[in-house]
Amino acid sequence: MIRRDDGNDWLLFSQVDHAHLAAEIAQVWGNDDVPAIPLPPLLIPAVRDHDEGWREWERSPELHPDTGDPRDFTEMPMSVATKLWTESVTATTRGTPSLAEALKRYQEFLTERNETLDGHRAAVLETLIEFRASFRRDEVQRRALQAELLPVPFDFYFDELLQSGIVSRAGQDFVGDYYVLDLPHLGTSPLGGIWVSRHFCYLAEKARESRSDNIDDVAAIEQFLKEQAELQREWTDESVRDFASDELQRLIETGFRYVQFFDRISLWLCCAARTKAAAMNLPGGDSFQLTPRKDGSIAIEPYPLNVAPLELLVDTRRVPANHYDRDGLQQAIDSATVERLNWTLCR
Repeated sequence: MIRRDDGNDWLLFSQVDHAHLAAEIAQVWGNDDVPAIPLPPLLIPAVRDHDEGWREWERSPELHPDTGDPRDFTEMPMSVATKLWTESVTATTRGTPSLAEALKRYQEFLTERNETLDGHRAAVLETLIEFRASFRRDEVQRRALQAELLPVPFDFYFDELLQSGIVSRAGQDFVGDYYVLDLPHLGTSPLGGIWVSRHFCYLAEKARESRSDNIDDVAAIEQFLKEQAELQREWTDESVRDFASDELQRLIETGFRYVQFFDRISLWLCCAARTKAAAMNLPGGDSFQLTPRKDGSIAIEPYPLNVAPLELLVDTRRVPANHYDRDGLQQAIDSATVERLNWTLCR
């Protein structure tokens, strides 16, 4: 969870939504002046799913025992954080959901209704497949609308997929429903696992420095780093079959840096209302200046996206900045209205 100060209130963001926001930026990165990201079919899902392990935890957020505040992602005990990081790494190693199986089951469902699997239905299904781990109905709808796929209301198609069993409800966190595809995954994504594992190992090493006086935290971090080092060796050996050694090492380092890069941009947007410019550095040293404007938009120089402008949305819940007990926090979250924040990234 991201807990953002806002006057006498907090805005609570889902970590999963923050990761999806990062992936929306990665999805349109690159133009005539700025190179596109490497291996987008692998890297974009890794960015999107890199905080997937938080989804279960966020259904019932915890309190900081000393303050009674909803626990921010920076305040987690390492025994809990490393478990969530491990679950997130696991999510990014999943291969692509089987489109062939999805199309087969969708056609069988439609045949029983004397209908056919037309191009629009297939295109919506292909859009869903891109999300791999989890998604919200509205973010898939936005993607489909951007691609001009829908001659009829989106809910018509989505409800069909729910009825067919291809899509199922994964549960609700504090800002809304998540859905998943009930499909077999094809193969694995060892590079995705390496990139996100490297990302969390970097965070773990930083936490080891800042929490060196906490024996329990250090023990959890050491165990996590040991486990991840072994997994990274296994996934590297697996990836050698697809990439030459020198190219593989370059892709491992570059992909990890890109995961960090898009994570930082999204956190910069979510964690506070920004009024000052910030520089973000890409692998290789290229720097991008993000400058908030008086009209609320954010200019990026040099402009790196292949759309202009880019509209970004994320849902939050506004709760009073009080000291809570567990039941009180859940009641505050349940009674709070969902508040949608938006950003416009432009030249």
